[in-house]
Amino acid sequence: MAEHAKDMLDHVKIMMKGQEMKPADVLKVTSSLMELVANFKGLTGEQKKQLVEDAVKSYVAQFEGEEDSALATIFAQVLPTAIDLLVDAAKGKYKYKYVKKIFRCCF
Repeated sequence: MAEHAKDMLDHVKIMMKGQEMKPADVLKVTSSLMELVANFKGLTGEQKKQLVEDAVKSYVAQFEGEEDSALATIFAQVLPTAIDLLVDAAKGKYKYKYVKKIFRCCF
């Protein structure tokens, strides 16, 4: 799994182009990492989820500082839920046609 963890962190570095990650980046980065981890064989869903979380946390940790500590806390709280929501969406658990009717202005 260590090799996968390095691949994941490298992917985040490329996506973020060495810039600090902001809360607005969490879903974009998370969904991209989930696409990558889906190709890893022999891992459970929980192991894949942990790899995604660890990659984001490792990247955020590179930017030490008080503000970044708060950011790390936000990611620690939001990331597991974001992953679960994206997995559920991929499994078709949400009816987007209904959502599109409600939020027409956004689509």
